[in-house]
Amino acid sequence: MKYFKFNVALLCVLVVLMPLFAVGCLEDMEAVFDLVNQIISEQVDPAAEPGPAAAGDSNNFEDSADTAEEVTFEPMSAEEGWVDFGTFVKLVESARWKGISPGCYDGESLTTYDYLGTETIDGITADKIEGSFTVNGGDRTAWTMWVDHGGNVVKAEANGSEMEPDTYGFFSMSAVPILVPFTLPDPEFNSEFKRSLAGENVPGWELQSFERNPGNIGGKAAYICEASFIHPAWDSQVASFTHGDFGSFKLLLEIYQAYSSSSTKTESLTFR
Repeated sequence: MKYFKFNVALLCVLVVLMPLFAVGCLEDMEAVFDLVNQIISEQVDPAAEPGPAAAGDSNNFEDSADTAEEVTFEPMSAEEGWVDFGTFVKLVESARWKGISPGCYDGESLTTYDYLGTETIDGITADKIEGSFTVNGGDRTAWTMWVDHGGNVVKAEANGSEMEPDTYGFFSMSAVPILVPFTLPDPEFNSEFKRSLAGENVPGWELQSFERNPGNIGGKAAYICEASFIHPAWDSQVASFTHGDFGSFKLLLEIYQAYSSSSTKTESLTFR
């Protein structure tokens, strides 16, 4: 089995997440580096308009208790319901993630995501989404994508420049940093990871703690599940993950990895 160290901040996805491509997700490494260099060289002015919901965190799920539904369903089974990129686009109106990754940058990052409606691209009805990435409020990397109903990117732009189709998979991976842990193309590892997130004692995964409590996320009823475990993928140091179980889908909310002192935390989340 190949082990992959998850880099959980978007800048690491854009610049440092090359171990993922090295294990087979993308064969043309030169093209990836050319793409990354192009994006970085076209930084957006941080004073530019940040998008429809970037000004505040009014939809923080921790503040939505007054509008929350009650949890009346049973938890889902360990491996079912995990949200992928295409499903995320269908479900989420806007989201904000804060990240720390000392091996990639100094300070705190902010990644934004916003759904802007539908447009027709070459005869295909597509959801239009946009996002951005900043560190300590500095230069802003921005992108826009159009995603069809099958979850496929049909057009992508970075900092106003249209990208080539062979980069679309790279952009869909970059747009939602909380989904990065599920991008390794190793079914056995992914299965064991999902079972560990559900609190199962999986051989080779040293479960340290697990809690499941009813709560709410973005006004939706959910079980909030926290799992910590040790695995060689993280230099045999503790990694902690929090996810929401909504009864029909599951979504990661927070990631912490001791080996890299890195973290990603959902600051706000609004559903469509």
